[in-house]
Amino acid sequence: MHLATPASTSFRAHAAGGGRAMIDTIDDDKFMQEAVNTGGFASEMFPAMEAPQNYGFTSVCADADKENGKITDCAEGFISHMGGNPAFPMMAVMDDRRHRLIGLAKDAAKGASAMFGLRKWGQQLLNTEDGWFMTGNTKKKMRLQLVDNKNDDQQQSAQTDTGAPAAAAFAAGGSSGGGAGQQQQQQKKKGQKSLHKEDSNTFVDMTSGDIHSKNGNGHTSVRPNESLTYFENENKSTRCTSDHVHIRYEDFRIWIDESGCHSTMPITVVQDADTGSGGGSSARGALPVLAELSYRPNALPMADFLRRWSDEEYLRLLQRRNFDTRAGRIGLARQWDIAVAAGTVYLDQEESCVLKTGLVADHVLTQTRADEIFR
Repeated sequence: MHLATPASTSFRAHAAGGGRAMIDTIDDDKFMQEAVNTGGFASEMFPAMEAPQNYGFTSVCADADKENGKITDCAEGFISHMGGNPAFPMMAVMDDRRHRLIGLAKDAAKGASAMFGLRKWGQQLLNTEDGWFMTGNTKKKMRLQLVDNKNDDQQQSAQTDTGAPAAAAFAAGGSSGGGAGQQQQQQKKKGQKSLHKEDSNTFVDMTSGDIHSKNGNGHTSVRPNESLTYFENENKSTRCTSDHVHIRYEDFRIWIDESGCHSTMPITVVQDADTGSGGGSSARGALPVLAELSYRPNALPMADFLRRWSDEEYLRLLQRRNFDTRAGRIGLARQWDIAVAAGTVYLDQEESCVLKTGLVADHVLTQTRADEIFR
């Protein structure tokens, strides 16, 4: 029979069981994560102990809050001593009152599960009875992407895994000599790195100002006031806003708004060769033109335009220009010169409309005659 005292009983219970711990910081660079400078009972400090993660899931607790070098708030864990050996502690479970997602049973449902990070990040993934909810922060972005798996080929730098004495002893067969087996174990690649910063040609980015998806050279962008698709850049694009729809290929543009359908170039009607198989412009160019919808501006050669004026009207125009010149004013002169400068008068363009209004205002033409001349 062994003599049992309260002190010895408490020590055996602690050694065989474990206790609560205050987590200072986490070393996540080891192949097995470690809790560093973990505080246990009074005056008890663990410089490093293993903190295994569930396969397929991993997390890194935030560093402790400190004041004058002393911990004021921190993540907490529960330590177990393997085989009742105080020299082999292991961090079994960690949680953080500062950031834990609380009230899930009330706010979501009993049986719900969630992933979260720091409270200030405002990012959560929730699985509840109403479905899946991935909630992001309006000041940040959410990305779903495809990247090349660099973890297949990257050569990771050699690391000394000092935090796994029991695992090393087990791998060595319980002896100090591992021979070729231990060397082979050291040569194997271990661990993998996060891929979220890798370049990607296939992704969906979401921010408060834009939902942007990309696949190779193809892009879509949905913004608060417009939606846009484009290939390589916006010179080959479609755009839709509240008041117009726009198609663009380099300098060729077609758009529709409340005033009608518009084009910067003549439009031809042909059979569509683009069946989705990548026929391309060369295939379309070989097709016969079925019709041509050309933009025919309302234009007159300068001579024909002047023939519409009577002698009296043309004389009033000259007199008005001379009057303005003597008075030191430009008057109608600039408007006239701009409208006729090209040798052709485009009667429906802005310059001609401004000239027409000025001629009526200066009593060179009546409104009726102005409508007839500029028709």
